[in-house]
Amino acid sequence: MGRSTTYLVDRARIMRVVPVIDGSVISRKRDLEVVGDWINARLRPVSGNEVRELGQVKLVHTHELVLDRFDASGNEVHTIESDQFEIMVSRDNKMSKSLDKFKVSGAIQEIRKRTAVQSYVVPLVLETEY
Repeated sequence: MGRSTTYLVDRARIMRVVPVIDGSVISRKRDLEVVGDWINARLRPVSGNEVRELGQVKLVHTHELVLDRFDASGNEVHTIESDQFEIMVSRDNKMSKSLDKFKVSGAIQEIRKRTAVQSYVVPLVLETEY
């Protein structure tokens, strides 16, 4: 697969909130748990404008993440809208430190070739506060 080696040069990992069942009450843990292994990905640059909210210094950056169909262990990737991502970006043949707290901000698109899923396009939001 030439596409994954030349285009999908970044790495992403899915972080998911785990439900906890206590008696008959289902709640969420506050910690995120890593699901699966690193996935070949491509983080597209910031698209659109940065939004500043009044009364706060909060920047909202919108990105698109292209995910491969399989992770590094060979397992199929299954993402849901409540997932968050940890991403390592490769620029100038150097891998950056991992950036986390990327949240899914829209519908996850499947890119298909005939009937098989080849990759996913995930719209992401990174919110930073100062």
